[in-house]
Amino acid sequence: KVETCLTIRLQKDFKISLAEVQTLMANILIQLILAFNELIWKPRCEQIIL
Repeated sequence: KVETCLTIRLQKDFKISLAEVQTLMANILIQLILAFNELIWKPRCEQIIL
């Protein structure tokens, strides 16, 4: 339900299509994963290896 509410809200607020909302959400998820990897995962792995 959260995804549906968010999707509808983004469509209305930005006046974009469902496909564009899905692309936007996918890009945000990718950026979140990359940031997590760089800021949290890698530093912790380096601490364990040392």
